[in-house]
Amino acid sequence: IENGGNVGIGTAAPNEKLTVSGNISAKNGLSAGNHCDTGGANYFAGRVGIGTNRPLGTAHIYTADAGAAICTNSNHDDLIIENNTNAGIQIAGPTSSYQYLAFGDTGSANQGYVRYYHDADRMDLRAGGSDILSLVDASAGIGTTTERLYLYNQKNADAPPENVLEGYRV
Repeated sequence: IENGGNVGIGTAAPNEKLTVSGNISAKNGLSAGNHCDTGGANYFAGRVGIGTNRPLGTAHIYTADAGAAICTNSNHDDLIIENNTNAGIQIAGPTSSYQYLAFGDTGSANQGYVRYYHDADRMDLRAGGSDILSLVDASAGIGTTTERLYLYNQKNADAPPENVLEGYRV
């Protein structure tokens, strides 16, 4: 314990109220921050691993080894989800609401997104700030979320196109 009240474990020069030099192990949970203080927040510098002590990105959620060494890209390793079988992200909300995977920039929070609307069972795709594709059942709206175009699978590639929209094959 220093004169300023800082405590060091494994170090003679603690720079925080508690500084530990080496690994920390916690049984039955570990908390940081003041949960009763509405202005308080938890902060972890560097990388955070859930299920791993060697995170490969900013946040790495590890369930099981995906095999050999997974490849990561520093341009998009902010969140890594790793498993040895199916892996995914579940986004849940009320039936009357949208769920989003959104892409934004400094000028717009919704420049692009993938959005699902439960009430209509509709999946929308946005790019460049506009909804460009909307899927409901076996129909699609291109540039609209209301008008529908039914899509068909043409099985014979040598046959003339059956569905044409303004001169383009659908």
